[in-house]
Amino acid sequence: HFGSSTCLSKLIRAVAPMATVKDDEAQIPMLSPRGAGEGAPSPRFATIDDDAELDLVPGIYTAALVARFGGVIIRVQGRLVKVHPFFITLFAVPCFLAQLSAMFALRTDFELDQDIDVGDGHPWRCPLIRLKSLMIILFYIIHFKMLLSAVRQMIFMSNPLTWAEVKQPTRRSWLGRHDDNTLQRFAFSNLVMLPCVMVSLMAKFAVGYMVCVDSVSLILASSHAQETIFNCLAITFITELDQCWWECLCVVFHLRYTSDCPIELLAQDVLWNDDGSLTDKALEHWAFPGFAAIIVRGTTFKCLERIFNIKRTILSRTTIFKKIEIGLALITMWFIFKRQLLVLLYALDTRVLPVTRDVCLQYRLHSNLVDPHTFLEWLFLKCTIRLELLMEGVILISARQEFEDIKMNPTKHGIDCSDPKYDSMGLGTEAKVQAQYPKLVGGFCLIMMMFFVLPHVVISMHKFFFGKPADLDDEADVDEQQQRTIDQLEQTSKDQGKQIMALEQKLSKLLDAANAGEAVGTRS
Repeated sequence: HFGSSTCLSKLIRAVAPMATVKDDEAQIPMLSPRGAGEGAPSPRFATIDDDAELDLVPGIYTAALVARFGGVIIRVQGRLVKVHPFFITLFAVPCFLAQLSAMFALRTDFELDQDIDVGDGHPWRCPLIRLKSLMIILFYIIHFKMLLSAVRQMIFMSNPLTWAEVKQPTRRSWLGRHDDNTLQRFAFSNLVMLPCVMVSLMAKFAVGYMVCVDSVSLILASSHAQETIFNCLAITFITELDQCWWECLCVVFHLRYTSDCPIELLAQDVLWNDDGSLTDKALEHWAFPGFAAIIVRGTTFKCLERIFNIKRTILSRTTIFKKIEIGLALITMWFIFKRQLLVLLYALDTRVLPVTRDVCLQYRLHSNLVDPHTFLEWLFLKCTIRLELLMEGVILISARQEFEDIKMNPTKHGIDCSDPKYDSMGLGTEAKVQAQYPKLVGGFCLIMMMFFVLPHVVISMHKFFFGKPADLDDEADVDEQQQRTIDQLEQTSKDQGKQIMALEQKLSKLLDAANAGEAVGTRS
């Protein structure tokens, strides 16, 4: 522990001097592994702020977002130093490579020529197919929050107004002094820290999406009910590796969080002028304040001011951007779930595992057998090939040798990847599947709409008919204040009880001494 913490401290000091953080700002104890004992805090982050309402799911990828706003610290030589998000992202690389290696190993281990067993008749009449469909639904419910939080966090970081509304550490709090040089100013600028956070969040989303995609094939490839359930549970650990890795780092490197809510919004009077423009305080972290003013003016609409009395930009979290963020995230989740539904239906129709199509697509990309029809397709294929070559140099388990074997023996796995039967599902195929199952796809869209939209409609209707609900947070604050007062009174009572006992002991000694003196006087 001491050696690893010292090494990290030297790395941090190489970028910036130590910045002292008051101990009363860092009363959150270190995260401990699950079941570390009584008093061990939960590995879950607190929500960002009541005005922001951004849920932070625990893990190494989310920790990079928290570190961007100075929320991760390490104790070094009696001082608390803020950790740069670059180091958190650097620590996330081994976890990301391990997760990708596990997924690639799983893909290359499938029997690609295996047909999906749907029984003798219609697929949905087979009890095992119904069980597999149920397990796929449960699996996506389990990973829904993780995917949704990754999308919301990327939207949150992509919003240019985030850098104005969220409290950010000053350069002095990062560096510990005013006389910073050009290199240090560049290291702690948004130009460096924002890419670190976005790379970490995109890695989180990529792992979650790949696990959800491959889980369909893993569940469909199972031969009986017990194997179906165990496969569904076993693949879940891949997405939880980032949480376990982060808890391990917290213990080894003595990492802490500055507070329960490491990210908070600025006060409204500090952030906005009366005319809806940003104050000079809010523009401190913008490299081009004039560009910020253009964004604010371009996203402020008079019609919203007349109808809803919204005088500020819609990108502000104090107006309607929270709803826009949730809406965009839910729409993204809807497309993901709908895509996987069509993949499942297409797999049951063709009796081909979805992973077989994915492996054949990777093989075609690897062998340059895909002909792009548009510039965007060409650009996407080039980026995919470059990324694949880059990953092959650092990933633990690569599929390169597998593709070379397939190239030498195209029927190695009992399939021919050049066969159109194993083409990936494009937009045309999606349209055919939707036309083949109109009721099922329509029912799915209706259920997802009710699941995503209905709660917000009910809340809005409740507010319209019954008015604004009571502020439970204020009541909770009052209860917490009263509980603290009670605890203080109890502690004061205990202290006074100890003082009374001490006085009684002194009085008893004095009485004994007095009685002893009287006895001596009587004898004399």
